[in-house]
Amino acid sequence: MIHLTVQIDVKAERLSDFLRLVTAHQRLSRLEPGCFQFDVCRQGRCEFLLYEVWKTQHDLKRHRTTEHYARWREAMPSIEFLPRVRTEYETLQTVWLTGCFDGADLHAGHLHILTEAGNLGFLTVAINTDASVRRRKGEGRPVVGDAMRAARLRALPHVGSVVLFDTEEELAEMLRAARPDVRVAGSDWRDCTITGASHCGRVHFMERIPGVSTTAILAAQHTACPGLHPAASP
Repeated sequence: MIHLTVQIDVKAERLSDFLRLVTAHQRLSRLEPGCFQFDVCRQGRCEFLLYEVWKTQHDLKRHRTTEHYARWREAMPSIEFLPRVRTEYETLQTVWLTGCFDGADLHAGHLHILTEAGNLGFLTVAINTDASVRRRKGEGRPVVGDAMRAARLRALPHVGSVVLFDTEEELAEMLRAARPDVRVAGSDWRDCTITGASHCGRVHFMERIPGVSTTAILAAQHTACPGLHPAASP
């Protein structure tokens, strides 16, 4: 993502002209593809800070070819004191991974996909709420509640943030708002519908460790100790 800040010192006698111009410029910029954020922050009577976030350099370059940007560039020299202060920097690509992660511990398969996903950029992990896990996997699940699941994921060095979702519709809406660069999924989902894929830059499939899953681990524990309810696993 491209972050851009512009400090503008407006001539007092042109303040009303600037406010009309920047309001229109902000509104139209926010409608452009790839514009994540366009804020106008007032720091004094005639001092302003523009903060913009664009998905890629291509989106920013396209923005600078629009008619409203041309109007902005043409009008501003007579409105502001020059030179303006401008900074631009690029951040890591954004990555989203979803899952339940509901066992008593994070197993090798979890750690593998979390590490590999984290290596791709800034990683957000979206986890199912307790009610969502129960609907998907039945009574006795999750083994660990969502507050604890979120806390242990946040403690991992490769995880940037953790969010919760209850339904696939809610997840799709979250992805629509976030528009991540990469949506990570296990390789067993290659032929399946990936929720929110149309809102992501691309879907990256990762190979799973064969035979390693929370369900398999709980089943093995239950076989070894028939009297042990899966939810009571240590």
